[in-house]
Amino acid sequence: MALVPPPLPLPTCIPLPRISQEEIWLNSLLAKSYHILLQYDVTTPPSTAICIDPWRINSAWMCEPATYPPTSSLTIRLGSRNGRPIVIHSSFVTAVTVWDVIAGVHQALRDRVHKIYGCPKCCSPLGREVEMEIKMIQLAGNNRIWAGLAESDSEWDVWILDLI
Repeated sequence: MALVPPPLPLPTCIPLPRISQEEIWLNSLLAKSYHILLQYDVTTPPSTAICIDPWRINSAWMCEPATYPPTSSLTIRLGSRNGRPIVIHSSFVTAVTVWDVIAGVHQALRDRVHKIYGCPKCCSPLGREVEMEIKMIQLAGNNRIWAGLAESDSEWDVWILDLI
């Protein structure tokens, strides 16, 4: 009878250290809640996002920090742990803003369309943009309306984006 070594242990994920020792709170515009404060279809340009919070309608809400305390990056997963995470970095200031998150999610979807379908082949810039939007809608399916970000149960400093 031949000796068989014991099986190797299953590989496990080693969690990264936390970004901050303080608890990080998400801006209420981006957070998943019963009262969604942001109307946004992720297949459309970020400039189409609408704030429906009556206290912020006339303010520069897109420039608000995405987190409190402000962070220089934010990691988002779409719906589950499958696929590559979306890492959002601050664009103009030292902290990630609401605009950075909306624009980063939209750009990640565009990047996935390019990876799956390749570059649009229409001849005019407007035609290419329309073709891109159609392919983004095909990829996103029925779930493309922002429902908010929720803290991941399994990863530190990762937020799960819910689309409806």
